[in-house]
Formats: sequence, structure tokens, C-alpha cells
Amino acid sequence: MPREALAALQLRKLRTLLAWATRRSPFWQRKLGAAGVKPERIGSLEDLRSIPFLTKEEILADQASSPPYGTAITCSPELAVAYHHTSGTTGRTPLRVFETRRDWDWGADAWARALYAFGLRASDVVYFPFGYGPFIGFWGAHYGAQKIGAMTVAGGSQPSEHRLRQIVDCGATAVVATPSYGLRLAAIAEQQGLDLASGTKVELLIHAGEPGASIPATKTLLECKWGAHAGDFAGISAFECAAKSGGIHIAEDHFIEEVVDPETGDPVPMGETGERITTALGIGSLPIIRYRTHDLVRRVPAGECSCGRGFDLYWGGILGRTDDVRIVRGTNVHPSAVEGASCAGSRRSASSASCLPAPRWGTRSPWSWSLYRTSPKRKADALPSGSPTS
Repeated sequence: MPREALAALQLRKLRTLLAWATRRSPFWQRKLGAAGVKPERIGSLEDLRSIPFLTKEEILADQASSPPYGTAITCSPELAVAYHHTSGTTGRTPLRVFETRRDWDWGADAWARALYAFGLRASDVVYFPFGYGPFIGFWGAHYGAQKIGAMTVAGGSQPSEHRLRQIVDCGATAVVATPSYGLRLAAIAEQQGLDLASGTKVELLIHAGEPGASIPATKTLLECKWGAHAGDFAGISAFECAAKSGGIHIAEDHFIEEVVDPETGDPVPMGETGERITTALGIGSLPIIRYRTHDLVRRVPAGECSCGRGFDLYWGGILGRTDDVRIVRGTNVHPSAVEGASCAGSRRSASSASCLPAPRWGTRSPWSWSLYRTSPKRKADALPSGSPTS
């Protein structure tokens, strides 16, 4: 989609969302009213900056004063088909959310597109080593895979050893997990004498929930251990495609994403690191408008990926979090940087010709398809045009 058409689509959806939130949500009536924002006066995407940031603390305070869901919701919980809550990564009370049928289907459709872009197909068997509790986790990916027509296998709450046996027994071709748990399964497999690269049919690793899958050393280690392609997903808001350029595409038809200076709140230039601010254009039951994610990202133009999609990218995925920064001897240190150094050491011990460094922004390299040349498990229809094995 051309950028002009995309901007027009975003603006139309934004104005619809603001009008909906103003009519239906006491929380948003107060917040937008205090800022003097009227939906009909939003004439461009730049006008979005007139809306104050939304924080998790605001929503939690609202839910505490009007339990259980607060006044930010726009409809009755009687319309809900699912309940979930956030992971509580900041160590505080999780945020409670219910999903209407419309919102649930929207999320599943968005996941389906993201998974398909990475190469998932109807013929795949997708394994979820996931507890299936109230945390939203990979519920959306589960239903997204089913939208594609793939078979889903629920790992449920069982020991990792049993999950590995199930991955082999069911002939799983894709595994959906956090990067750290993917490495945990690989470590246990080694203890059991199971070579995941040759002893399973797994071809795709779909990772979310942590920055690891876009840390080059971590991604390479995962791919070496499993003999599969590892993809990074920031939920449904950003996804890695099969071209594996080194970034994740922003789902710009579903989200308006801004990158700002964490201290001043001002926009940062393209290519510079800042905090990700998100506006979800398709969630109706709990409008999310200019939400401070605390994720650190670096946005680059869509042309940096060879796949041809018109969506911009976050180069290197989620780089870290503003609330994870530690100052060590006057230097800002992110846990993701420590993880990268640690995994690089582990990678050096893995004797695999496919363990090559990730490309930098602005370069073109066929490194990411080396696994297909050394262990071509992935089907040809999943390969992007122009890849070495297409």
C-alpha cells in the first residue's frame, strides 16, 4: 500500500476510534476533554500529538477505583467472549481486560497475517509450549494459526521433557515460545541426547514476549540449536517476515506507532532510538490511544526490507525497555546487550556453518537463508522471491 494511502487509512480509523471512545468511555471523555481534543478536529496524523500519553498506571488506577475493569471500557462485560490480563512485567498488579468477539477476531486475523508473512502455512503443525492461563501470552497466535488452517497442538502445563517428546511425536513443524524458553528446551534436549535439528521436523521458531529473537547472537544460537528459522514478533503490532532483513515490520494498518524521546516526549528522527508509543486502531472494548510501552526501538523505512511490504520496520526489533536501563560506571546498560554477549559466547561453541552474524541496517546479505542450504526443511512456498533456494 502506498504511504499516502496508508496515512489516509490510519487517519480515518483514528478519527473513528476517537469518536467511539468519546461517546462510550467515561475515562476517555475526561482525558480527551481535559486536553481539549475533539475527534472532529483531528485533521491529520500530526494532530495525534495533541492527545496526552496513556500509561499503564492510569489504567490500573482507574480499575482500582472502579473494579474490575474501570471506566475506560466502552461496552458491557456481558459482550465478552474471553478474559485475560497482562504479564505484569513491571512487577505490579496486572491489567485486566476482556475481549469482545469483534476484538478477538481482529487479533486473530492480525496474528494470522503476521504468521503467514513469516512462512507459516495450512500444512504446518504448530506446537505451543504455553500454560494457557489468563495471561494473554500466545492465545492470539493460537487462533491466528488456526485461521491460516494450520493444526495447533497445546503443550499445556507439563514438564519440558514431556513437551519435547510431544514435539517429536506430533511432528511439529513450528514452535511458538519465548526466546528464553526456546533455549531452555534446546538445553534439555541436549541433556536427553536429542538433536533438535535432525531429530524433529521443526522448521519455524516463532518468538514473542522478550527481545531475544532480534538480538543477533540469540537468534543465531536458537537457529543453530533447532536447525530452524527464528522469527521475532512484538505481539500483533510488529512482525518479522520471511525475508529476515534484520527488522520487524510495523502493522501500520492496525496501529499508529510513534517513536519519541523517553525524557521529553518529542518525536525522534527516523533511524534514532526512542520509546515506542502505540495506538491500536482495531481494539474497541478498551481503547488504547498513545500508550507508553516503555519499549526502545529504532524505526527505519520499509525499503530496508527486500520483501516489498510498505510497512516501516523496527530495526533489531525491541531493543530493550526504558525501565530496564541500569547505569554501570556511568554507562547505560540494557539487559539485551548482556544477553547478546552471553549468547555470542555460547554460539562460538556451536560448530555450525550456518551460524553467521546478522546483517546491519542498509546491507543486503543472504546469510539468513544459510539454514536452507545446509538443512532445507522449510517448504519452497514459504521462501521469499529471490532467496537462494527459491
